[in-house]
Amino acid sequence: MIQRLEAARRRTDTRGWVLARRERTRHLIELGGLVQKAGLVELADDDRAAIYGALLELVGRARGGEAGDTLALWKRRGKRAFDAESNVEELSGGRFYGPCRSASSSPVAIEALPIRKASKPVRLC
Repeated sequence: MIQRLEAARRRTDTRGWVLARRERTRHLIELGGLVQKAGLVELADDDRAAIYGALLELVGRARGGEAGDTLALWKRRGKRAFDAESNVEELSGGRFYGPCRSASSSPVAIEALPIRKASKPVRLC
């Protein structure tokens, strides 16, 4: 009983540092979700060193001579993927579990998938 009261108190704690910590934790979880959604976890076979190395490589490229162009390209691709995912969720009644996989288990580019309005869910994979 005491543990439940303690847990309830922690969930409703509104002190500034607690709220900031919760916000930071949520942000980090969302970023980790993006790494998972992009297929990097599966591609690297859940190897943290490989994932970290890939992210460091991306940062190195972004800091290169054409940083503005690189970031703009990534932003466009990400926006298209989010938009395509949103369209797939609408068509499938909210059941979308990430990028499609081919027989070789490599991601299929979401931006290349045909998106059309339909009265029933469309199977894209």
